[in-house]
Amino acid sequence: MNTNMAVIINIMVMGLMVYGLMFLKKKRYSFTVRVILAMALGAVFGAVLQSIFGATSPIVSQSNSWFSVIGTGYVRLLRMIVIPLIFVSIISSIINQDSKNLEKMATQIIVVLLITTAISAFVGASVSNIFNLSAEGLEYGDREQIASINLETRLEDFQSKPIQEQIVDIIPTNPFYSMTGQGNSATLSVVLFATIIGLATLGIRKSKPDSAENFIKIIKSINDVVMRMVTMVLRLTPYGVLALMTRMLSTSSITDILRLFNFVIASYVALIIVFIIHLVILAIFGLDPITYLRKAATPLMFAFSSRSSAGTLPINIETQIEKLGVSQGHANLSASLGASIGQNGCAGVYP
Repeated sequence: MNTNMAVIINIMVMGLMVYGLMFLKKKRYSFTVRVILAMALGAVFGAVLQSIFGATSPIVSQSNSWFSVIGTGYVRLLRMIVIPLIFVSIISSIINQDSKNLEKMATQIIVVLLITTAISAFVGASVSNIFNLSAEGLEYGDREQIASINLETRLEDFQSKPIQEQIVDIIPTNPFYSMTGQGNSATLSVVLFATIIGLATLGIRKSKPDSAENFIKIIKSINDVVMRMVTMVLRLTPYGVLALMTRMLSTSSITDILRLFNFVIASYVALIIVFIIHLVILAIFGLDPITYLRKAATPLMFAFSSRSSAGTLPINIETQIEKLGVSQGHANLSASLGASIGQNGCAGVYP
């Protein structure tokens, strides 16, 4: 079959699936159902593409370049709103709290994140020893070599700085530069800058109440606009998940996966253990794990398919507030810190 014709057919199939998801929306099928269906359709379509054309086929590559308009475009939209969301949300969470509650809330969140990340690291190390994992005999592809070089460069840069210098790096000399996402500590720098603005606002409430109230009104208005942007982008989730899953399944080499079978199994065992630990913690504090899974299905599935902590952040916050009944202050601060110093299933399991 002609390459261009095959690519056009693949694009048409993707278009039909997108139209089908839009039709289900008109029929008022729930958001979660549409996301699950998109994930399943993407997995099947991706597997079919690989079985027919092969993972390295030009047809698959060109088809995925078009699918990326949907998938990568969606992830970029999510990342576009991450920094504004963190910035405005943290200011909002602070100005809506008194100083005592704020200190207690921040301490609780950081302690929980550090403990769960430590548990995840222990699980990762234990599973690695049980499965006797090592890098012996592994061959790196081009993408892996580039990623390895980048990671080694960042690691050398990180290790070359003493801990006190790393702490100082969190303080932004130009907060607007940090808002562009540049630098290893960009997110934490934005969190710090937003925190200082929030605390400064609380500080002038008594001395200059009119100025404080005017600023609070502006922040609330901006927060409403940003949350509306989040809602608009999240409505595209089923289509983004469909394209992302298609690309992932169509390009994943089954041969390489089988060669790394032991590592893949160990990874999933570790992640499942960490996930179960989280559910146990929820049960201890009185939240039904089944209810949690049902309500948190969308961010969990998107995180799995996109593998992006930053991209999942807006969905995380929205789900906490709208479905889990978490206060806006707790949701904003916990999600923002969790995406930077938490990452129990990522930085924790792979310490």
